[in-house]
Formats: sequence, structure tokens, C-alpha cells
Amino acid sequence: MHQLLFPDTAGLMVFLVEPSFDGVYGFSIHENDGAYTLSVKQISNWMEVIEQLKKDFPIQGFQEETPPEERELIAEKNKKQRLPRKQAAAKMYKIESNTFNTNPELANQLIISGIDVIRTYKNPIQRERIEYINGDTIAFVHFVFDGTRFTFYCRDTDSVYTKNVHKAYLDDKMTELKNMAEQIVKDSTLNEAELLKQLRSLHAKNKQPKTRIKSRLKDTGFRLDKMSSSARG
Repeated sequence: MHQLLFPDTAGLMVFLVEPSFDGVYGFSIHENDGAYTLSVKQISNWMEVIEQLKKDFPIQGFQEETPPEERELIAEKNKKQRLPRKQAAAKMYKIESNTFNTNPELANQLIISGIDVIRTYKNPIQRERIEYINGDTIAFVHFVFDGTRFTFYCRDTDSVYTKNVHKAYLDDKMTELKNMAEQIVKDSTLNEAELLKQLRSLHAKNKQPKTRIKSRLKDTGFRLDKMSSSARG
């Protein structure tokens, strides 16, 4: 998805959001001779593509009483469908895009706040519900399968941060970042003053002065420390 929406590697940063049950969206920042642009992209026909893939590359299910050997055959057949499904989907996706001119201060704050939130996000410890039956202890674990993958690439630090977050475990900061990204992609105009205010507030909530990054963006007044050259979460 990163290569499909943002094949250009010259950008200062890329923020990509991949929901389980919706089209991928995100934005990137570019700088050219001191001028900054914010490029937003989204897949607009995700559901139509999914419906077509079901017809062209059907996935077979099985019942509880299905014999194990038959389940293995079905699973193997479904596995072989994955690559052709992805290749076909990439050709069918419609990508909507928009480009905004922006100031270096907003561009810098998007990078700082985005990395801060994603890098410091911690999945909460999933507590087990314990029940005692006839002296035996049974542990029940609640599984959540839907979620969102967040990917943040920063060219200056050559860092990629990826978080797979279940919908039930989005904390306040990650939710704010997700909502802001959605708003940036949906809006036909960019309210820079309001967005900068929200990003500064989000960055302040982290209260992590040691997580700041070094940036090459000019005329911002930010003093940023250097981070490791490669990081994944």
C-alpha cells in the first residue's frame, strides 16, 4: 500500500493508515526550494474492489464438522488466492489525491507529533478473566480481530514506525492522530492554524522531551534531538 499510494521516496515523511474494513488513506510532505506541500491520498472504491475480488477469487469456508484433512486442503487453496487477489486489487483501486501548499512550521509539527504518538504508543495489557469451576482455574482471553495499521516514515532519521492497533485499544492520543489524518484527507481546504493548534496540543500530551527528533525543516524554531537511524514498533 505504501508503494501504491506513495511511490515517491523523496518526501520528508509519509503517514499511512490501513483500516481493516475501509480504504487506505494517508499523506506525505515534500519540500522544494523552501516551499512545502502536503499531498493527501485515499482509496475511494475499497468496498467495490472487495466485492469484485469475492467473485473473481472466492475464498472457501468450512464447517465445524469438516474433517481435518479437508480443512487443510481448503486452507491451502485459500492461501494460493492471496497473491493474485492483492495483484488484482492493486490494479482496480481508484486513488483520489489532493495537494496543499503549507508552511514549514505545520510540516515540522506533523512529523514531530506523528512520530511521538506512534513511537510511544503501548498496547494495553490484556487482562484475562478468571473463573473457578469445581476447583479448576479457567482463563478466558478476549480476542479482537478488527483494527488499523499505522505506518510513519521519516526520511531525516531514516526511521519507519509501524503499529497494528486493535480498534478497542486505541488510546486518546492515537485516536486524535487518526481523526486528524482523516480530516486532512477529507477536507478540500487546509485549516493550517487549527491543525497546528491540535498538533501542538497532541505533542504536549506526550510529555516525552527525550523523544524529539532532529529535523532539517527550516525556519521553525524547534530544537530537536537525534534519534536512532532505524526503529520499528
